Amino acid sequence: MIQTNVSSKSILAKLLASEDITVIHGADAPTASFDVKNRVLTLPCWTNMSNSLYDMLVGHEVSHALYTPNSDSDGWFQIEALAKSLDMPASTVKMYANIVEDARIERMIKSKFPGLPPRLHRLLSGSHGARSLRDCRHRHCRPPAD
Repeated sequence: MIQTNVSSKSILAKLLASEDITVIHGADAPTASFDVKNRVLTLPCWTNMSNSLYDMLVGHEVSHALYTPNSDSDGWFQIEALAKSLDMPASTVKMYANIVEDARIERMIKSKFPGLPPRLHRLLSGSHGARSLRDCRHRHCRPPAD
């Protein structure tokens, strides 16, 4: 069983983000996420999750912290209005916006932190220590040492 030191991953996330974001390692988190308004990074704790995969999740979500707009003035939170004007479900518009945003921020984080691309590539190629993300269903994290 692969164990992850969540304290070191929290420190890594804060250093990469260059701010004191809140980092939550959630056994019940279905995936990684970053709340741009409240500055909270949530990371899942999965069994069989390699350090490379954990680092990739941290890198991706930190790129949201660095580059995803976090205010209404940026227009990012106008999704509902856009969906209404397009006569589409807001969830569909959010999905497409997130896909484009993910591509944009990953390009930017690769430029800022050149050491991250190999880890991102390993995840995308499936060579990150588990056969697939589905292999990491069962959750397990080692709590930080006191």
